Amino acid sequence: MITITPTTASGLTHTSYNLTIKSRNGLPNLKTERPQSTSITLSGETVITVWEKKVSGTQFIVRSVISESEYAILRAIDEHTTVFSWVIMLQGRTFTATIDVLSALPIRKSQFSEWEVEIKFVIISEKNR
Repeated sequence: MITITPTTASGLTHTSYNLTIKSRNGLPNLKTERPQSTSITLSGETVITVWEKKVSGTQFIVRSVISESEYAILRAIDEHTTVFSWVIMLQGRTFTATIDVLSALPIRKSQFSEWEVEIKFVIISEKNR
């Protein structure tokens, strides 16, 4: 499950912009990777530069079926005019990420509607790491 809430800096209320989504396609693998680069000096020696492990820039897509009220919250998050990054909690870890709704298709049932959504997350940073 992925929980979406506003950042503290946004000033938005958690009660209005709080959403928990169950992924139909499984949760992403957020293993941290150690970025590195290899170069060759003028004298022909190989130099390997290694940086701290990070998940910044990791992208993943989640597919889910949500209720009409959850879809209203998701639309408010996706279409917010001043807040572009959100806090997401996933696999016991907390991240700041951007959220974009790639598709939303209504599913009609007898007395209520549900939405099949596809959401793209891009990790900006990991909190408390």
